[in-house]
Amino acid sequence: MELIDWNGRTVAAERSRSGVTALLDVSDNLIAVPSGSGDLPNEVRNRIAMSDRDDGFDSDEMARLSAGLGFYSDMQSLRCVDPATWSVFGTVAASGARERAFWVQELLGRIGLSYNPSEPVEVSLWKTLGRVGDVEGTLETDASVITRDAAVFFEASWFDPDNSGASGGDVRAKLRFLSSLSGGRMSKEEDRLVLVQLRLHGDSPLRPGKYDGVELRHMSWQYLVSLGSHPLYDEVNRYYDWKLGLLG
Repeated sequence: MELIDWNGRTVAAERSRSGVTALLDVSDNLIAVPSGSGDLPNEVRNRIAMSDRDDGFDSDEMARLSAGLGFYSDMQSLRCVDPATWSVFGTVAASGARERAFWVQELLGRIGLSYNPSEPVEVSLWKTLGRVGDVEGTLETDASVITRDAAVFFEASWFDPDNSGASGGDVRAKLRFLSSLSGGRMSKEEDRLVLVQLRLHGDSPLRPGKYDGVELRHMSWQYLVSLGSHPLYDEVNRYYDWKLGLLG
């Protein structure tokens, strides 16, 4: 089947008997960085892996979906959170320093943090945080914004109409892990650790507040894409509306 994407281009896709729409080409599920190279960003390439489910596609559909990569990847599905995460945060990370700084200023201002655009800032995706002190394991965050005075980590979910994501216990464990990064001593206003749960559906299992020195905040995707300072604001909003209309 063919779809018209958010920029009016025709793209090849398949829709399974269970209602999942997936694109034959992973790049058609992403907002492209205007580099002109046509290559997938390294961060995206590193996320591409063989899916452990068939999403209801029959053998012929799966063969077409697997033709490009040699396998079917979740990154091809419109229900996967990673393409949306890249298309908002990744495009900012790949933008110029000035554009990135003004977006970070607006984003952090929306959650009650201050940031001066003249200061350095890092926007990154899919960071794995290592073990600190007595805390075991690692923690992967979907996106992060690091300034001189604050570290803001985003946990993103996308298609979850039954609100079946992380439990309250899971969220508390992540908060404890982040607390270990500072020993739980984030008492100064200028030194803040924040975990933002970015959701499309439903409510978080844990209320916003401060847990072991880490602030928990909630944010909707609609609220995120409404940030007018995003360097690709118009396209991001077309992309968001396009994906919502096809989720099924």
